[in-house]
Amino acid sequence: MMNKLKYLICLAIGIFGFSNLYSNSQLSKDKYESLTRLKGTYNEKEKVFKAIFPRNDIKISVDNTQLDPFMGLTSWSAFTSVGENKFMVMGDFVLFQDEVNPVMTVFLNRNIDVTALHNHFFYDTPKVYFMHIEGEGSLAHLAGGVKKALDVVKDIRIKNSYPSKNFGGVHISSQNSIDISSLEKIFDTKGLSKDGMAKFVLEDQ
Repeated sequence: MMNKLKYLICLAIGIFGFSNLYSNSQLSKDKYESLTRLKGTYNEKEKVFKAIFPRNDIKISVDNTQLDPFMGLTSWSAFTSVGENKFMVMGDFVLFQDEVNPVMTVFLNRNIDVTALHNHFFYDTPKVYFMHIEGEGSLAHLAGGVKKALDVVKDIRIKNSYPSKNFGGVHISSQNSIDISSLEKIFDTKGLSKDGMAKFVLEDQ
């Protein structure tokens, strides 16, 4: 009985070890590039595949000094195995204002978390934002999200080579009026109005 138990334990360890060995070391740089359709580098020691995407499509200046993508204007995504057929992705995407919402939509629709959105510079032209992502799932699913986000950025820049300076749509006049009675019914509380603006203060119940 004891010998049988030892055999089962050794067998389980062997299977587990082989599983981890296959999921990590068998994925070479070429294999990652083939599966993700992204060009990158592979760190054998850390078992991490990293793809970088310099934003060299638009010239960016900070305080009237043009920056090279090497100076912090490069998007990247990194992948690693975290189990049998399960991977993790982390990344940082350099985006312009008119790219933020479309790219965020891509990631959220694929259940890839957007963990941060912020700027790095003062007096940058055009304005640059950095979107951090994190997610787990199949390699095809995660890489597909990254690829889709890059394609969305590319499509936006094809339609408009320079980042938009506003959301577009109808211009709102600085002088207008508003009837807040319909809003008061929706919020079930009285509001304040002034020069076409409406304000509602909702107490925490």
